[in-house]
Amino acid sequence: MPAVYAQSDQFRGARIHLCDLAGLEIRDCEVSGLKDRGLLWGDVHLGGAFERVVVNDVDVTG
Repeated sequence: MPAVYAQSDQFRGARIHLCDLAGLEIRDCEVSGLKDRGLLWGDVHLGGAFERVVVNDVDVTG
């Protein structure tokens, strides 16, 4: 069973590098300022309130 983290700020400001995060699920979390570089995305589902989203240097915010 995967680890579950709830009501925690232990990852605030963390850098994750060269890790396998397949199957990662993030729910009801504050991720403002989130940056991803060099990720391989496949079968991605995003939902929530987006202020600004930039994909490959293109602002895709509706």
